Amino acid sequence: TDKMSNVFGNASTINYYGRIAKQVLEDSRHVMAKSINAAYDDEIVITSGGTESDNTAIKQTALARASEGRHIITTRFEHEA
Repeated sequence: TDKMSNVFGNASTINYYGRIAKQVLEDSRHVMAKSINAAYDDEIVITSGGTESDNTAIKQTALARASEGRHIITTRFEHEA
């Protein structure tokens, strides 16, 4: 959106521009959560790219299923990240 093209702060900082970026990020998270009928906004995890997304998905799945074992099996056909 036009609003996003004018926001350049780091959402992890507490300065003026960071707070604006954080609000845009949280507003976007809310819109995404609502669009898929998520129960809570924090169910939406926003990452910086494909590798981080893949790693987050793998790690969170492993943690959630830790009681089932300590091995992850993959194939050579998976994303190279």
